[in-house]
Amino acid sequence: MKVAIKPVADFSVNQTVTCGDASVQFTNITTDASGYAWSFGDGSTSTDTNPAKSYLPNAAPYTVKLVANDRYGCADSVTKQLYIHIGNPMAHFSMSDSFATCPPLMVNFTNQSKNYNKMEWDFGDSNKSSLENPSHFYTYPGIYRAKVTITSPGGCVDTFVKIITIKGPQGTFTYDKVSGCVPTNVAFTGHANQAIHFVWDYNDGTVDESDDPISVIITLRWALTCLK
Repeated sequence: MKVAIKPVADFSVNQTVTCGDASVQFTNITTDASGYAWSFGDGSTSTDTNPAKSYLPNAAPYTVKLVANDRYGCADSVTKQLYIHIGNPMAHFSMSDSFATCPPLMVNFTNQSKNYNKMEWDFGDSNKSSLENPSHFYTYPGIYRAKVTITSPGGCVDTFVKIITIKGPQGTFTYDKVSGCVPTNVAFTGHANQAIHFVWDYNDGTVDESDDPISVIITLRWALTCLK
């Protein structure tokens, strides 16, 4: 007479917290069994030994049950209550300001995202941050797309964007020559929008101010005064 050893059902998963686009891999660690019946808690089933399963997002966690049978008809089961948590990432944030008539503008960002374990901020001016609630100085006029990108357990990604507008003068300057005998006059011409006043710095301790964008004195850089 041979006495069969009763199966002992058990399993594990690669992740109990994930997102709807990711696959949950079930690993069967049952002993002394040859047949399996899985119930994944969403109405779907499987008889595979080590099934993989994708879930839809759900407010309540999923309960998973495994029934194991041997060839003699002996059976065992294990149920793991509220075992699989599915939550897709939802990116969102608020900010302290989104408009200025003239730079600089400091913006405080408040993260309001959900279901994530990694985040990155892109402030729209080539600067980035991985802080939870960063602050950022905008020092030049323009229209900026501030974006947060979050990644959830399971690798799902979501992004959220807001626009920041900073008015004020923008421009460059041109000059008519780059060399000459001392003394030499170089004609510099400013090209700008929204500018009413020009400040020319000649990098020798001399500064001129004018409402005329043309300077005929040697200079190395210039600045603009913003109309507020």
